[in-house]
Amino acid sequence: YSPARGRIQVGAEREGSCARVWVADEGIGISPSDQESIFEPYVRTRAAEEQATGHGLGLFVARELVKAQRGRMWVESEPGRGSRFFFTVPLAPT
Repeated sequence: YSPARGRIQVGAEREGSCARVWVADEGIGISPSDQESIFEPYVRTRAAEEQATGHGLGLFVARELVKAQRGRMWVESEPGRGSRFFFTVPLAPT
Protein backbone atom coordinates (compact mmCIF):
# COMPACT_ATOMS: atom_id res chain seq x y z
CA TYR A 1 0.00 0.00 0.00
CA SER A 2 3.03 2.28 -0.15
CA PRO A 3 3.27 4.70 -3.06
CA ALA A 4 5.76 4.08 -5.87
CA ARG A 5 9.26 4.59 -4.48
CA GLY A 6 7.87 4.69 -0.94
CA ARG A 7 10.07 3.23 1.77
CA ILE A 8 9.31 0.02 3.61
CA GLN A 9 11.31 -0.59 6.77
CA VAL A 10 11.72 -3.89 8.61
CA GLY A 11 13.26 -4.27 12.04
CA ALA A 12 13.57 -6.61 14.98
CA GLU A 13 14.73 -6.43 18.57
CA ARG A 14 14.71 -8.44 21.73
CA GLU A 15 11.92 -7.55 24.15
CA GLY A 16 12.41 -9.52 27.34
CA SER A 17 11.93 -13.19 26.49
CA CYS A 18 10.41 -12.36 23.07
CA ALA A 19 11.48 -11.11 19.69
CA ARG A 20 9.56 -8.07 18.45
CA VAL A 21 9.47 -7.60 14.67
CA TRP A 22 7.95 -4.72 12.74
CA VAL A 23 7.26 -3.65 9.18
CA ALA A 24 6.56 0.03 8.47
CA ASP A 25 5.32 1.60 5.26
CA GLU A 26 4.49 5.06 3.94
CA GLY A 27 1.12 3.99 2.60
CA ILE A 28 -2.48 5.05 2.97
CA GLY A 29 -2.72 4.28 6.66
CA ILE A 30 -5.60 2.73 8.59
CA SER A 31 -8.21 4.56 10.63
CA PRO A 32 -8.39 3.69 14.34
CA SER A 33 -11.89 2.25 13.87
CA ASP A 34 -10.59 -0.25 11.27
CA GLN A 35 -7.38 -1.32 13.01
CA GLU A 36 -8.72 -4.39 14.79
CA SER A 37 -11.11 -5.55 12.07
CA ILE A 38 -8.37 -5.80 9.40
CA PHE A 39 -7.14 -8.95 11.15
CA GLU A 40 -10.48 -10.70 10.53
CA PRO A 41 -10.83 -12.98 7.47
CA TYR A 42 -12.07 -11.35 4.25
CA VAL A 43 -12.02 -7.85 5.73
CA ARG A 44 -10.49 -4.99 3.75
CA THR A 45 -10.90 -1.28 4.31
CA ARG A 46 -12.59 0.78 1.63
CA ALA A 47 -9.31 2.62 0.94
CA ALA A 48 -7.50 -0.71 0.53
CA GLU A 49 -10.10 -1.99 -1.92
CA GLU A 50 -9.62 1.10 -4.06
CA GLN A 51 -5.83 0.76 -4.16
CA ALA A 52 -4.94 -2.95 -4.33
CA THR A 53 -6.32 -6.38 -5.11
CA GLY A 54 -6.63 -9.25 -2.69
CA HIS A 55 -9.08 -11.29 -0.67
CA GLY A 56 -8.48 -9.98 2.83
CA LEU A 57 -6.77 -13.09 4.17
CA GLY A 58 -3.12 -12.05 4.54
CA LEU A 59 -3.29 -10.33 7.93
CA PHE A 60 -5.68 -12.96 9.28
CA VAL A 61 -3.30 -15.78 8.33
CA ALA A 62 -0.28 -13.88 9.65
CA ARG A 63 -1.94 -13.23 13.02
CA GLU A 64 -3.05 -16.86 13.34
CA LEU A 65 0.51 -18.05 12.68
CA VAL A 66 1.85 -15.65 15.31
CA LYS A 67 -0.81 -16.73 17.82
CA ALA A 68 0.08 -20.39 17.18
CA GLN A 69 3.61 -19.51 18.34
CA ARG A 70 2.18 -17.89 21.53
CA GLY A 71 2.81 -14.40 20.18
CA ARG A 72 0.69 -11.41 19.35
CA MET A 73 0.28 -9.08 16.38
CA TRP A 74 -1.02 -5.51 16.11
CA VAL A 75 -0.86 -2.35 14.03
CA GLU A 76 -0.18 1.31 14.76
CA SER A 77 -1.38 3.63 12.03
CA GLU A 78 -2.92 6.95 11.04
CA PRO A 79 -4.76 7.63 7.79
CA GLY A 80 -2.42 9.24 5.27
CA ARG A 81 0.66 8.57 7.42
CA GLY A 82 1.44 4.91 6.80
CA SER A 83 1.27 1.89 9.05
CA ARG A 84 3.56 -0.02 11.34
CA PHE A 85 2.75 -3.69 11.89
CA PHE A 86 4.28 -5.47 14.87
CA PHE A 87 4.43 -9.01 16.14
CA THR A 88 6.12 -10.68 19.07
CA VAL A 89 7.03 -14.34 19.48
CA PRO A 90 8.78 -16.07 22.38
CA LEU A 91 12.47 -16.74 21.95
CA ALA A 92 13.74 -20.29 22.28
CA PRO A 93 15.13 -21.09 25.73
CA THR A 94 18.91 -20.97 25.93
